[in-house]
Amino acid sequence: MSGRVDVYILPGGAMAPWGGRRPATACEEQYARALSAHAVNRSRMVDATQAEAEARKACVAAIAEHGPCSVEADAARRRWDAAHARTLDAAARLEAATLRIQRAMDAWASEVAAREYARAVPGADMDAGGAT
Repeated sequence: MSGRVDVYILPGGAMAPWGGRRPATACEEQYARALSAHAVNRSRMVDATQAEAEARKACVAAIAEHGPCSVEADAARRRWDAAHARTLDAAARLEAATLRIQRAMDAWASEVAAREYARAVPGADMDAGGAT
């Protein structure tokens, strides 16, 4: 996903399109982008699952009407197989989006922890790995 993120980060990390604050740091921006990408992939997963369910029903109906060895049943089975492959692809993309959110949360937490440490320990040099 590219471009502007249309969600706001509320204090504490909650997201809402209706208020809160814009991402202030690169880590917050990555977190917001990860959430947005996850929502898109979740929607695609729902669509793929529904399409697979329809293909399965059509396959069962074709077998009931024409028998398991018919051309119609074979074509319906192939459509179901293709729909299932799309569902598996969508599931893999959703899992990748979930991991992206987790990495973004970890990066954001590290950024906040480093900032808090620098505030708590005057003279702490976080760029040098904490060595002063």
